[in-house]
Amino acid sequence: MSVNHNPIHILATQIVPSSEILSIVPARIRSSLQEDVVFIYNTYIELYEVNSKGKLDFIAKKDDFDCNIVAAKVLEINHRPIVKHEGSSAVQDDGKLPPQLLVLKLSIPQFTMLHAKCIAGLRPVR
Repeated sequence: MSVNHNPIHILATQIVPSSEILSIVPARIRSSLQEDVVFIYNTYIELYEVNSKGKLDFIAKKDDFDCNIVAAKVLEINHRPIVKHEGSSAVQDDGKLPPQLLVLKLSIPQFTMLHAKCIAGLRPVR
């Protein structure tokens, strides 16, 4: 008896964006007082805060990258004051920068650095 060993070829393409989490990154990208966690998905990120009960509260979503996220890394920021000189466009650091930045490597030849800012009176919307 002979067995037919013809190879099977499968063509697959992504029709709907995947909700698979690529990475979960602890980051202080809003302030040193806030415990943030960033969920990295294929094409977007979600920012959560760890509340006093140890649960995650949704803060924000960024989904306008128009490409895939390949890798993510959190970098510490060295807080050196920036002094404005005559004829310079540099401004003085107001001391309110977060202690960390989220750096994303995108599928296009580009890196993106992100931090988040709390705006008084605005509530997170999903």
